[in-house]
Amino acid sequence: MSREYAEFVNRSGRKSFQNTPPSKMEIPIPLSVVPFNNEEKGFNRRGDRPRMKSEYLKSPYIIRAVDITKGVPRQEKHAAEWIFSLQGEPNDIVFHTLDGFFAEMFHMESFFPTCELFGHVIDCWSQVLNLDEKSLLKDKFIENMLLSIEDMDASLRYVGLLFLPVVRSFHIFLFVINLQHPEFVIIDNNKVDDHIDKRYGQLPKIIKKYILDYLESQNHPKTEMFSHVMPHRLEMPWRTINNHTDCGVFTMRHMETCMGGSMNEFKVGLKNESPAQDDQLVKLRKKYLYKMITLEYNVQKDYVLQKVDEFHKIPSRQRSELLAIAKEQIHTRLDDFS
Repeated sequence: MSREYAEFVNRSGRKSFQNTPPSKMEIPIPLSVVPFNNEEKGFNRRGDRPRMKSEYLKSPYIIRAVDITKGVPRQEKHAAEWIFSLQGEPNDIVFHTLDGFFAEMFHMESFFPTCELFGHVIDCWSQVLNLDEKSLLKDKFIENMLLSIEDMDASLRYVGLLFLPVVRSFHIFLFVINLQHPEFVIIDNNKVDDHIDKRYGQLPKIIKKYILDYLESQNHPKTEMFSHVMPHRLEMPWRTINNHTDCGVFTMRHMETCMGGSMNEFKVGLKNESPAQDDQLVKLRKKYLYKMITLEYNVQKDYVLQKVDEFHKIPSRQRSELLAIAKEQIHTRLDDFS
């Protein structure tokens, strides 16, 4: 890491939590804020839309959501194999945008099936989605709301949805704040029967207060309505009981497909908990990994693709041996960095 880049990271406020295990954080914090910028009108939408649905409520990301029905192309498999081969240095930067979001090799290695994603990957995923929508954001919602929406109307009058990924006790889930039709939804893949207060503690109330205080400071027209909103958990049919490793992948999928409407409009494309769902999640890990490292705004893209090409010039038998060894070592390696 260059000295200039390290200084930038220090200024950005990310270094303090990018490698911090969720269990060691003093309080659960939103990793990022993903407001919906409604200014871009000329995109092609994928799939049919309810004709009466407001523009505000259309998902910021659904138009570019990864197609879960397709297989994993060769180039995506090759990229995943290089990342999972452990041939790179753990601290090699493989994702880096000019506005300071970055991920190192070990972050991306956590896409390996059966590994828990680092929360920092979700943070970077937020920026991938933002860059797709030309909505450049910063981090740290609580302290830096104004920075988070510097490319938008600071009053949030033209922001429909706020997405707040949250890490708590090694689990990642999502808060979705609907500001046009005030609602506070918790989207969590974990199918638990605990009361919302027992499951999430005071966190929803704390976040609601932060948002409400900000709306009041901006004289937002929906402030009064939002003050009466009670956080509630969305009961999706694809929630899981026995899956304790893919919460990060679920959160990434929810972020790019949530439309802010009813359950019928949540076209996530995931099957109910089953081996078929497991296969879908493995597929998404590779697709999301590839999308991130080949992002147009990733200044490390050419370096990564060069390394992928070099790795696949190694004789097939030797490559298979390296991957077999890496499969045995990857969990230990990631544990060392968490």
